[in-house]
Amino acid sequence: MSPRTRTTRRGGILLEVMLALALLVMGSMAILSAMSQSIHSLEATRLKQQAADLARSAMARIEAGIATPETLQGPVPAWESDPESGADELNDGALPDEFGLAATVGWGEDSGWELEIDTSPSPFAGLAIVRVRALRRASADSDRIMGQYTLEQLVRLGTLETDEAGAEDELMEEARRGIAQERRRTGPGGGP
Repeated sequence: MSPRTRTTRRGGILLEVMLALALLVMGSMAILSAMSQSIHSLEATRLKQQAADLARSAMARIEAGIATPETLQGPVPAWESDPESGADELNDGALPDEFGLAATVGWGEDSGWELEIDTSPSPFAGLAIVRVRALRRASADSDRIMGQYTLEQLVRLGTLETDEAGAEDELMEEARRGIAQERRRTGPGGGP
């Protein structure tokens, strides 16, 4: 083999190694990019799930009459979970907040989550349309929203003095009249 052939062969091998290295780097970059996108997607999903949980909790508190839309509106206090006790705590304090967690006297931090609650009249008597929007901004002064969820449903706001458990209402009276009419039509045995 001549020296020229050896040099050409070495040059070819060097070119192959550089090409293989370039392909390896490009493949690695593509994999890292896909992993980064997956991590961002997972974080967005986690934030949406937290927003949905917060909106559902707020709606349940409104439905149960535990809280009003006005008391839940605004920033949500920060809380921490204690994995050993399984208890949730709000800044290691002892005052209850609107979500049943403990608050510290004079605490100023919030969790980064906000609740926007709107109510509007509905076409159904005694019910209102309640919209609960839970959202988290990138920072306190930012307009960029990291995660959000909106829940809307019909809710009876306030209590009715005549609404008691087991009390007869219009629907029960209509059902009773319908049963009585059916008995008169079919006779005492229930058949025609």
